Amino acid sequence: MEIADQENLPPSPEIKESQHWLQRLKEESWEAELLVSAIAIYGTFQLFKGINVATNLFIDRLPPSQYIVAYFIVFMGLIAISILASMFVIHFFLRAYWVGLVGLNSVFPDYSLKDSAYSRIYTEKMLEVLPKMEHSLKKVDDLCSVIFSAAFTILLIYAYISISMSIYLVIYNLLVDFIPYYILLIPPFIIVFLIFFQSIFSIVANLKRFKEHEQIQNLYFKLVQTTSFISLGPLYKNIMQVMMTFGSNFKSNKPLIGLLLFFLFSGILVSIYQVNQTNLFI
Repeated sequence: MEIADQENLPPSPEIKESQHWLQRLKEESWEAELLVSAIAIYGTFQLFKGINVATNLFIDRLPPSQYIVAYFIVFMGLIAISILASMFVIHFFLRAYWVGLVGLNSVFPDYSLKDSAYSRIYTEKMLEVLPKMEHSLKKVDDLCSVIFSAAFTILLIYAYISISMSIYLVIYNLLVDFIPYYILLIPPFIIVFLIFFQSIFSIVANLKRFKEHEQIQNLYFKLVQTTSFISLGPLYKNIMQVMMTFGSNFKSNKPLIGLLLFFLFSGILVSIYQVNQTNLFI
């Protein structure tokens, strides 16, 4: 009874102040977002030069038998930078568009049938097609607000893969003269196997008939946790936090998730274009 009464209590002054602060921060963050996007666009495109340097370094230092691993490392880094760059560019234009909508909305809060320069019939039919200004403002603002988290999460994933594989490649070449190569290949094979097994098991665990199966879901959780910890290292909780936030809100905002996937695809297209500007396949 006491628990139920506590749940019905109004928020404390501290919680109200925190909520007010977050809302104020969200409303005033667009200026900082535009500034960060503009700087980040320039800085991110400079990172493509580093990819070319890394490619030449691998070509000069590694034996040809290890080129395929080096190419994979470079391409993972290229995808990370490409996705980040494309999302910053998209974010800059979306936020600029949002600022324009806000200014327009402050002068003309809504469509007007009375003062329209067009006929009543044409105006009414057009208004049936066009979204409300408030809806457009919220949709664009929500998208701009989540782009940063999605972009940096993807960057962390691919960058960590590139860095960890580069470290492994260095260790492999230092130890290969003292330890049989097939023993040194055990760690990456374990990681690849876990990721493959998790991908297959996730399909089964998310089938409707198994979503309420306690043993399968517990095993699925442990498998994801273990694979994430091994493959993502110390960053796994931060990355999983963002991914879980998107995944747990998937049904409530499918269009938003779909747009983020589109941005991911655009980043991959950028990486495909940029790879031709390097010596990766020469």
